[in-house]
Amino acid sequence: RMSALSLGAIRESDLCLFVIDARTGITAGDEFYASKVRRTSKLTLLVANKVEGQTAKSGIYESFALGLGEPIPVSAEHGTGIDKLKEKLLEIVKPFLSENKKNSVVSNDKEIQISIIGRPNSGKSTLVNKIAGNQRLLTGPEAGITRDSISSSINWLGKKFRIFDTAGMRKKSKIINKLEKLSVMDGLRAIRFSEIII
Repeated sequence: RMSALSLGAIRESDLCLFVIDARTGITAGDEFYASKVRRTSKLTLLVANKVEGQTAKSGIYESFALGLGEPIPVSAEHGTGIDKLKEKLLEIVKPFLSENKKNSVVSNDKEIQISIIGRPNSGKSTLVNKIAGNQRLLTGPEAGITRDSISSSINWLGKKFRIFDTAGMRKKSKIINKLEKLSVMDGLRAIRFSEIII
């Protein structure tokens, strides 16, 4: 299910940032998704992450074999190479931005923010998929699939909406694990910025 969702996102995107773990090197999964990305003929930037230390060098060289161009070495944890990545992104996106400025009509329509909250495995993601009319969010019988707030923009009844699917929330006394605490905090933040809460 996760793979199908990823492939759908690749098909819908104008630009893909293909991130590999330089310390681990190229995996079978990297090769599989690289072939899918190449077939879509979309713009792709190859990003080699975790480049701190000597072990990452071989992973950077290996990544050329994916056929996605020269990798941009970064360390997301330490912030190394992020400026270079931003520059490259801006270089690619700039022509599209200037083209959109010429063709766009200025609109003051603000998106109405909606948060969907509930306990784990109550069907929140399925509801968002039904409202949005697509299968953008991963769903399944397992509890805790959604870890952070994920938004989807939709046009409905002539209005723009941004729907936030939040992680399931339980009673404060039942939350022990740190990841669940962070997920709940993220959900509460989405609620604070929403006009409507379901």
